Amino acid sequence: MCITSLSTLLQGIAPVPSVFDVTIHGLKTDSRDVRSGDAFVALAGARTPADHYIEQAIGAGATVILLESAQPDECYEHEGVLIVPVTMLRAHLGKLADRFFEHPSQRLRLIGVTGTNGKTSVSHYIATLLQETGTPCGVIGTLGYGMPGALQEGTHTTPDVVQLNRVLSKIIAQGGRAAAMEVSSHALEQGRVDNLTMTGAVFTNLTRDHLDYHGSMDAYGAAKARLFHREELHFAVINFDDPFGRQLYEKLDGKCDRVRYSLHEAQTELWLTEFAPSIDGFSASVDGLWGRFDVSARVLGSFNVSNILAAMAGVLSLGVPVERVQQAVERLSPPPGRLEPFAGSNDVRVVVDYAHTPDALNSALAALRPHVGGRLFCVFGCGGDRDTGKRPEMAREAEKGADVVIVTDDNPRSEDPEAITSDIVAGFENPDQVAVIHDRAEAIRQAIHSAVAGDIVLIAGKGHEAWQEVAGQRFPFSDAEQVRHALSLNGGVA
Repeated sequence: MCITSLSTLLQGIAPVPSVFDVTIHGLKTDSRDVRSGDAFVALAGARTPADHYIEQAIGAGATVILLESAQPDECYEHEGVLIVPVTMLRAHLGKLADRFFEHPSQRLRLIGVTGTNGKTSVSHYIATLLQETGTPCGVIGTLGYGMPGALQEGTHTTPDVVQLNRVLSKIIAQGGRAAAMEVSSHALEQGRVDNLTMTGAVFTNLTRDHLDYHGSMDAYGAAKARLFHREELHFAVINFDDPFGRQLYEKLDGKCDRVRYSLHEAQTELWLTEFAPSIDGFSASVDGLWGRFDVSARVLGSFNVSNILAAMAGVLSLGVPVERVQQAVERLSPPPGRLEPFAGSNDVRVVVDYAHTPDALNSALAALRPHVGGRLFCVFGCGGDRDTGKRPEMAREAEKGADVVIVTDDNPRSEDPEAITSDIVAGFENPDQVAVIHDRAEAIRQAIHSAVAGDIVLIAGKGHEAWQEVAGQRFPFSDAEQVRHALSLNGGVA
């Protein structure tokens, strides 16, 4: 448990008279998580003032309230609880969290992974490779946080900076000596990784997503690039097949060690020279800074080869011997909901994937095509209350890459599902060839029932998610469970 004094926590940030110098047992940003002896960080929200949740925090036992303030002011007591006004509190939050949890990011090797697609897989692969080569490694991201095999569910891809430092501290307490962390563009914009000490950073790709938040691709790219302009960064691993990655590589000249990986470009630091898909994975040869060597893995798709190259480049950049990395790659498996395979007893194969952007859907379909002996099915939808412009683009990618397309509901959220599917269907050249089945479970069942030996059915969009959000409410729903059920009705699971 981390314990510190208020004066130590706020040194150089806000004055604390000795009479008010209390001991703090916890640092919380959510009043619902406050326990006795905690300091509650009271920040203004999009719709609420900074003091909105103070009474709730006091009722839960907070000892101190750090109150976001526009102007410097003196400490005072309210209902027996110390209130400390702090100017620019949000900007100081990273420093406060780093201090309170005793600088956890400096006590392990932290690798941040950013990009539109591939963050989860690359983080998962880095953690697995390090674990398999003798360095206990935690993971933080969409699937949760903690040590592999014992992840706790999270609410964001990248937690807020206080929670993030708490998680890193727990990883260290569990024996972790490294951590692989997904870093979203939202997190970079909102300061969720402020004051962390990053050893390395990985860039996977930049394609259309989150324009409802960032407004433009330029702004979206600028947010991603922030991860690489950190003074403490030792190395940057960059996808040189991506146009933005090439720009980023040039901009980082002289800033840190730059490591390019590529499926196509010779003379990069790590590039693919040969690739042979098999029914359940691939074998490949790579060349570059660490010499020429062969790898194989039970993972589908060429874009997953790119993800594995990224992970290998990160681990090799940490100094792990290439022979040990080569052996560890053989033990990789996809994370839940990332080209996750399921097989039926009648030789029908089903793959669940999180692809929810046009590029990700294109990549997933292209990745599966070499493994298809018959037809390639695609079941997908689009989330409500999100970028509407990508809906017809998703349709075009599905029509181009699949033989049979079924449009269904994803997470409609507060939107009318009919309106969402109408936006999607508008993108098809031959909409009469497309089935629309709003009930996602029924869409999955019908696709699997229609498939025969040699076919592959891709269920895209929700991946690992264990719920579906409809009309603002979340209901239990798992694509993987629906697939298992449908396969059992269709002759059994192999």
